Amino acid sequence: ADEDAYLTKHTGSPARTVLDLAAGAGRWTAVLAEAVGSQRVLALDLSAAMLLDLRTRLPRTPAVRASAAKLPFADASLDGINCWNALQALPDPERAIGEIGRCLRPGGRLTMMTFVWAPDPVYRYFQRSHHFPARPDGFPLFELAEVQTWLERAGLAVRHQANPGTFLFVTAERQA
Repeated sequence: ADEDAYLTKHTGSPARTVLDLAAGAGRWTAVLAEAVGSQRVLALDLSAAMLLDLRTRLPRTPAVRASAAKLPFADASLDGINCWNALQALPDPERAIGEIGRCLRPGGRLTMMTFVWAPDPVYRYFQRSHHFPARPDGFPLFELAEVQTWLERAGLAVRHQANPGTFLFVTAERQA
């Protein structure tokens, strides 16, 4: 509920298109559609299986199969991009953020949630020891400064940031 509330509050009401990047099965695509209207949301994921699930849940939402590392959109063509609970799953998160910056129009907004390393070394030990069958090395986590640097390099200025625990919620705006 907290994630849905953050996303709804910070997405705003753009004039044209909001891209749900790495949309998966559409969990947050549905929240975006409720917040800004389904006619303004476009879902993107690399997995055909995930997009099939999404289209089953949200049959009126257009969906595109593509990579976050090379978005199939013109420069400055999107009003908003959401990358929720996905940055850590992308093979090249820095490049994806660069693509986000390229595709957002000046004043366009990014909403994002990902995970960061805990400041406590004991907690970090446990973060490092958690493995998933599909990712034996674990999901990559980020240093807060690392994500902030990527956003700045992409021309994005952070407008709001929250860091409860190891979560990172960001709202950033594309600069002119």
